[in-house]
Amino acid sequence: MQRPHLAAVMATAGMGLSMTRIVRSLLALVLLTALPLTAQALEPVAMAKSSFLNLKQDAEEAAQAGKQLMLMFEQEGCVYCMEMRRVNFADREIAEFIAAHFDLIQLDIWGDREVTDFTGRTLSEKDYARELKVQFTPMTLFVNGEGQELFRMAGYYKPPMYKAALEYVAGGHYATQKFREYARNVPQQETSGILHQEPFFSATDDLQALAKEAAADHKGVALLFEQKHCASCDEMHREALADAVAVERLTSKFKVTQLDLWGQRALKGLDGAATTEAKLGEALDIRYTPTLVFFDPDGQEIFRYDIYRKAEHFRIVMLYLQSGAYTRYQSFQDWLRLDYEKRPH
Repeated sequence: MQRPHLAAVMATAGMGLSMTRIVRSLLALVLLTALPLTAQALEPVAMAKSSFLNLKQDAEEAAQAGKQLMLMFEQEGCVYCMEMRRVNFADREIAEFIAAHFDLIQLDIWGDREVTDFTGRTLSEKDYARELKVQFTPMTLFVNGEGQELFRMAGYYKPPMYKAALEYVAGGHYATQKFREYARNVPQQETSGILHQEPFFSATDDLQALAKEAAADHKGVALLFEQKHCASCDEMHREALADAVAVERLTSKFKVTQLDLWGQRALKGLDGAATTEAKLGEALDIRYTPTLVFFDPDGQEIFRYDIYRKAEHFRIVMLYLQSGAYTRYQSFQDWLRLDYEKRPH
């Protein structure tokens, strides 16, 4: 399908679109240069359940059918929501597996439809998304018949990892095994097989001392979890961590150290307790690599960047953190919509 010309997007201004929506459309087009627009975010998915958004009732109905409830949070102009449709949902094996094991419900993180949550409260889609701390879209949340969260996928997973996540939930493996362990043997595309080093990494075995050093410079600490066989890690180093603007934003506010998700190197944790790289990854429930966990100068976790997207996206996330916007907005998405997209670019 031919991509819309920039002028065609601008022409929508005469049809009642607000300037914010125009900017969002332009941003989506910039980020989507490599993707054919064969599907649009927020279009109904054929396998999705028709729902009145009474989630407790939906979860009970799913349980009665031997299924689990699958909530997919999206937003208009979301590049990776479109990719989910174009790639994952076009995979017959994935589509049939979802239909057999889950009741899928679509939600808009900026929507005003009324949702009845698992306690019987009513609130809008956007307020429900804020309560669940949805930072990135698509975000997929799996819950059981009692409304208990079983697992969440924060962002877009490529088909092999996406299939593994679906099987992980459908098979009940979450009860006995962390996803990072379950997914360890998922086939990867060709990888470098190494942990890439960067000149701004702080090499240390004492995270507590690193945090004190960072705090003295009015900075926080960023823990970067990676693994040797990780195509997304390779991509992140080639792109985002080679981007001078993104790196400046990152290092101006954080001291960064690299950790091997499966490493046995002995560490002193942020709290001073003895641990290892692998044990710390488990304690922080790191599910996917690369994952960056950000801590403020007081040692409080403030944000997770838990699935790599593109350098442009990483640069924007770093601005969110560098500017301290995380202290003023309820979520990254609130800042993106209410502040960032209103700026000249």
